[in-house]
Amino acid sequence: MSAAGSVRAGYKIGCTTPETQRAQNTDEPTWAGLFTGDNYSTIDEALANLTPPFALECEIAFRFGRRLCADEGKIVVADIIDAVDACMIGCEIVRNRYGIPLERGLPTLIADDFFQAGYVLGQPVAAWRDLDLIGLAAECRVDGRVVETGISKIVMGNPLNSLRWLAADLARRGRKLEAGDVVLSGSITKPYWLDTRPRTAELQIAGLGVLR
Repeated sequence: MSAAGSVRAGYKIGCTTPETQRAQNTDEPTWAGLFTGDNYSTIDEALANLTPPFALECEIAFRFGRRLCADEGKIVVADIIDAVDACMIGCEIVRNRYGIPLERGLPTLIADDFFQAGYVLGQPVAAWRDLDLIGLAAECRVDGRVVETGISKIVMGNPLNSLRWLAADLARRGRKLEAGDVVLSGSITKPYWLDTRPRTAELQIAGLGVLR
């Protein structure tokens, strides 16, 4: 992807619930890259450029305003809060390229960015610290019908815990979250699979707005 000119824009975190960890035969989350070439301005644009079947996931995205310098084992949620400058609604669009994923194995899924096909980001919310990140309600609507709902605490009890896990795992590998990095913290709603392109698709998170 780098050779093709796509630049890493941040990270995505997957397997942030016991249910998804069991499904992928792991006991911790996973992370993979987000790349500029997979970023779309709207969900409509993304769906017009991607080939079904694919699934929509509703997530909270965080943008880092400065480098997170804490070392592995010393990263606390307060460090994350200080380093993040904005929060926004995010949509990840995933595709199953593997047939039966477990037959390919978790390393292959991670190396291929764990089903990543595209993502869309909403407007940054600078006052995100005023939100109750544990209790934000999310929903996914397709062709005007609510198809999935969820509450943000499903992401490791608090999406900030997801960021803390990522920062610690990166530090263990000699990497850090940098200024400008965007992180999709994990899906609040279950992936909603579509075999054909819908007429409309819309995601909403209370306090963070709507994506179309």
